[in-house]
Amino acid sequence: MKFKKLIIMKKSVVLLVALFLQSLSLYAADPLVITNPEVVRGATLAFAFGSVDPQGNVVTEKGICWATSPNPGIEDNTVTAAALSYRCRLDNIPPASRLYIRAYAKTSDEQVYYGENRTFTTIPKGKVTYTVNQPAAEDIDHFNRIKAAAETSVEYYNKLTSISNKHLTFNYNSGVPTADASYSGWIRFGPNASYQQVGTALHEMAHCIGVGTHSSWTGLVLKNGVYVGRRANRVLQLMTGDSKAYIKGDGTHFWPYGINGAHEDDHSEMTYIINTMIVQAMGEDGLPPSGGFATPAETFAAEAGKKYYIKSEATDQGGRDSMFLVAGTDNTLILETMTPAKALADERAAWYFHFDPATQYYFIRNAATGQHLSLNATQAYNGFTLKDSAQTAVDKLRFQLIRNRNEIMSGDDQAWMDLSGFWMINPNSGGTTQSLRAFRQTIYSYNTSLADANSTLRWILLDEEQTAQFDKIIGGQGAFDPDTSLVYTIKPAGQDKRIKASITNSLNQVDLREDDKSQKWKLQTVETQEEGKKRYYLYNLGSKKCLTIQKWIGEETSTAQALRNTKMLAKDEANINQQLSLKSVEVDFSGDVPVRYITIENDHPVMLDTVLDERSYRLQILSETTQVGNFFDVDGVRDSQRWILIPDQVQSSLPQATALAAELFYRDGLLHYRLPENSTLEVFTLTGQLVTKTQSNPGSGELMLEKGIYMVRVRQQQNSEVVKILAH
Repeated sequence: MKFKKLIIMKKSVVLLVALFLQSLSLYAADPLVITNPEVVRGATLAFAFGSVDPQGNVVTEKGICWATSPNPGIEDNTVTAAALSYRCRLDNIPPASRLYIRAYAKTSDEQVYYGENRTFTTIPKGKVTYTVNQPAAEDIDHFNRIKAAAETSVEYYNKLTSISNKHLTFNYNSGVPTADASYSGWIRFGPNASYQQVGTALHEMAHCIGVGTHSSWTGLVLKNGVYVGRRANRVLQLMTGDSKAYIKGDGTHFWPYGINGAHEDDHSEMTYIINTMIVQAMGEDGLPPSGGFATPAETFAAEAGKKYYIKSEATDQGGRDSMFLVAGTDNTLILETMTPAKALADERAAWYFHFDPATQYYFIRNAATGQHLSLNATQAYNGFTLKDSAQTAVDKLRFQLIRNRNEIMSGDDQAWMDLSGFWMINPNSGGTTQSLRAFRQTIYSYNTSLADANSTLRWILLDEEQTAQFDKIIGGQGAFDPDTSLVYTIKPAGQDKRIKASITNSLNQVDLREDDKSQKWKLQTVETQEEGKKRYYLYNLGSKKCLTIQKWIGEETSTAQALRNTKMLAKDEANINQQLSLKSVEVDFSGDVPVRYITIENDHPVMLDTVLDERSYRLQILSETTQVGNFFDVDGVRDSQRWILIPDQVQSSLPQATALAAELFYRDGLLHYRLPENSTLEVFTLTGQLVTKTQSNPGSGELMLEKGIYMVRVRQQQNSEVVKILAH
């Protein structure tokens, strides 16, 4: 009887646990399902990536579903996964096709949750052919092993790469110690049976497509022992789950996954797959696999029906900062000076990109004319024009896009935009491929060179949102919204000085002293503001007065007036000369940390005598003096009118531990912290906007930080420590 009671009690406990878990799910948030937009793909095989955060739910199944139409579901093709962050292998997928994927999660109540709908294209199947030369009869065992290795390795190439026009000849040569190969496709195996294997065959085939055998290997994609091509490195990172992994190499080989010797051949299918997919990616990065040109691929994720805007990457020759590529008269292409707002309103500046999975080429159509970008002549002014697609040979309309190996810019603490240019190449010109070129702010066709220095051959492709943000980001111009809760020092551009309010109510530039309150400033927002305008009082903590910039009448060279009309006065809300604008004029990306330059100015329209003066009067270092005055805008922003606002106590790097014994460590998007008792951790943007705040008593944890530059402040009672961190 006791035994039966025990069973009943156990059943009751199980039932209670089940009911408890079910009750939890009633109050849990929906699972968070994420579909990674990046895919590693071949022709008939791909790897897709996803993750699931159960958020209190019981997840019974998860994985990737795929189809040839958008928004696939579990009723379509599915591949399940075990871990919460996972990689799924998609087998037997159609080559040269557009596919759609979604990560999914199924919960214990049979509900299904999906991640974002993502799309990618598979590549065409490779067309690599091969011959195995018959050796002497006594070497038949060598022949059989080499033949089997050749058959399998070529199958990998034809399923996972799009390489064509390549013939490989496999040979046995008793005088070869291990194996060797040439770019022409001639491969030799020696008598060592451990090298007569698939791994060695794949290694040697990589030489046949240019690894260590083509001038582009060391001339373009390998720099100082590090492979710099985007796609191959990204394949390695995705397949290994290590975002910091990079391919290394020398004049002959690459690693990892180069299978550089029998000792690296683990006979693993996954090793062979990764090796082959890296080789395909190297062709897409610019390494010519068959004596012709780089492998075409979908390198720019253009959305159907979406408008894009085109700028030259070249600052001077192409007018990067002020010009757009537009449709001109008589089917011509021109670079026209226009603002982003004007470009967005002008259909001549808008372009549609269509990608053809069968050929892996793009077709580019102008929104205003409906005509396509087309090769007109080689090495010529107006070498590219606009033509009707129905009346033009298709090979003139095809474009291969190859992305620059370097970023043009990465934005700053207020606005981030990862941009790089693309070579826009017509690959079917009957000889040397022709690239769209900006030269002396006009359009040419030009022989393609994939060298980093050739910015005149590269073009920035922007969607509507990026176009609207472009001037602000590349020039550092536009809205500047500093945090008014912080204390700042004001640094002149190009000088290691700070602005100080003197006892005579004037301004001077002096050496920095941390204990000098006359060098410390608070920004106070002006309550009554014009629509679309932001103005501030610059309040000095030492003098307890506000910076006043008064407009004045006189010659530009009047230093005396410039000084008299720049002063510190008691705060007066009726004095509009204290209500100053802070305007961002440039962000310098040349250093490790971007630096924003601003102007401090009075831009109120003011009646001077009988004339309405609408000029901006800017705070300025006066020539050959330590004094600070103001001058009106004559010829744009001068170097002496550029300033940097620096939040007080910001240090130059992130130490391992602060003075408050708070341990801080940043890696892969996460700020890890351990805080002392009764302390607070705050994270700000570089301009002072609070991002997040946490308290400890004591405690540890981690914070996810998006791309940007942050200040991290740890406070404990009256003590504080501020450090700066660059988050990638």
